[in-house]
Amino acid sequence: MPDMLLPDDGAVSLRAGIGGAIRLGACERPYAEDPYPFLDYAVEIRGGGVQASVLVRSLGGDDLPGFLRDLAAGFRGWPGARHWRSLEDQLRIDATHDGLGHVTLLVRLRRRPYADDWDLAIPVIVEAGAEMTALADRFEVYFSDALG
Repeated sequence: MPDMLLPDDGAVSLRAGIGGAIRLGACERPYAEDPYPFLDYAVEIRGGGVQASVLVRSLGGDDLPGFLRDLAAGFRGWPGARHWRSLEDQLRIDATHDGLGHVTLLVRLRRRPYADDWDLAIPVIVEAGAEMTALADRFEVYFSDALG
């Protein structure tokens, strides 16, 4: 399982690839009085001598935990790739199953919403069943803590 941390500061970190890492900083509500559950969080990717970070805008987590739960439910595999993206498209996840019990999550960052000036991706390999469920659980806590 990728090393997942939910430190006291509300961040989540994942080990990715050889020497790589993905870190999601603590979620914040930019408009606390807004009835819509907008959340902002910084995402940083490091690996292969490259590092990038962006601020991601989300609507209550954009159902990332649900996407991960669906992947866990499909632990036997699926053809092709499954896709998830954040509200303004700064963060994307493309998931593929190897048919042998492992899912590769290709985590992608973009500098600005819908911009094509740069796109950085790093793979995270997760066991298809219990580990994927644990990952979904972590992200559910991550977003629900921010929403209060």
